[in-house]
Amino acid sequence: MTKTPPVTVVVTTYNNEKTIGETLKSVLAQTYPNFEVLVSDNGSVDKTLEIVSSFKDPRITVRHNIKKIKSDKWYIGGYDNYNGCLESGLIRGELVAFYHSDDVYEKDIVKKEVEFLMRNPEAGAVFAMGKIINKDGRVTGQHRVSGRLSAKSTYGLQDMVEDLLMDGNLCLLTPTFMARTNIFETTGLFVEENFETSADVQMWLRILQHYRIGIVNENLILRRVGGVSTTYNTLRTKPSDHFTVMDDFLAKKPAGLSITKKMLRQYCYQKTFDRILCAFHFSIQGNIPKAKDIINTSFSQYYFLALFENMKLLRLKMLALHVALFFGINLGLGKPLGKMLYKLR
Repeated sequence: MTKTPPVTVVVTTYNNEKTIGETLKSVLAQTYPNFEVLVSDNGSVDKTLEIVSSFKDPRITVRHNIKKIKSDKWYIGGYDNYNGCLESGLIRGELVAFYHSDDVYEKDIVKKEVEFLMRNPEAGAVFAMGKIINKDGRVTGQHRVSGRLSAKSTYGLQDMVEDLLMDGNLCLLTPTFMARTNIFETTGLFVEENFETSADVQMWLRILQHYRIGIVNENLILRRVGGVSTTYNTLRTKPSDHFTVMDDFLAKKPAGLSITKKMLRQYCYQKTFDRILCAFHFSIQGNIPKAKDIINTSFSQYYFLALFENMKLLRLKMLALHVALFFGINLGLGKPLGKMLYKLR
């Protein structure tokens, strides 16, 4: 790899007129000297493309995603957008980053991710940490590398599967993803059709079966939480796609991978945690019978064992929500309680 290998920064977008300008300014301000920007639009019908075209920077190329028909409706998938970029021939860099059009990037993120990959030739991809901002740009929190991962610079499949089973996907932030472009010749493309909103996690697991990955433990992104993703998670009453990915992976467990009973208990706890969120959403929407059915079957000895094995503040908050929903729903207060808790989120 050359000293400053060329990087293609892909910025995928769909109807992001409110944020795309700020995102592109932060990307174009990168201190790394050798990069191009591929803006891949997913069929925006607002002023997104007008704003992109106002940037008269020769480093920017715009790609228009081709719409697909799915279930008799126009359908444009975010991960299919990634695939279209990988197949388009427009990614010319030795390295490729997939960044999002509603986030803000620190000026050194490209430089530091490139330097990481140059220092660690065994790593096929790298991620970074970041702060969380709301739709108004106010910092509301930050991502942190879990304690079990903090002692290493690169991680293998065993490391990351253990972390995913114990805590879920807290460390691999998709809008910070940078990879060696040639790894996709080995891993193939994202599989959105089967894994939908968690096709990214399924890809990370496939990468890890061939390469190590790294995490730059610095806040290099202001990751905006809100909009489409928040609406999806608020309305969602079916299990998270994350569990479709992990169930599929565990069913096809690679040889030599060690999965302990504790790891499986923690994974089952995550599923229960997710079911409680679905019950919460049912209560917000006024479907009390569905919420009650979930809540009244969600307590078990294994649930409490897993809770006390891996106790964190977030889990204690979730337990409080669990107990409040249990009593509220069974006392006939489900709908007003759901609305009240929603306002307190």
